[in-house]
Amino acid sequence: MLVYDRHNVIYAYGQLVRFIAALELEGLTESKEVRFPGPHAHHYHPEFDSNEHAILKNEEWTVSPLRPGDENPE
Repeated sequence: MLVYDRHNVIYAYGQLVRFIAALELEGLTESKEVRFPGPHAHHYHPEFDSNEHAILKNEEWTVSPLRPGDENPE
């Protein structure tokens, strides 16, 4: 399972060795630490909508509702 969050972080669960190998083939590297600047903001860029639609269209996705605690606090 891959979870892509609103901070542009991908969390991988399951066969990590396969995920890492596939990502390394694309030139990505694993980060030992993830830090979010504070304060930070979230932005919406409509010019990337077509990229998002292409990614979502090319794979079979399982979408599930958020669980308690998944939402951002107000």
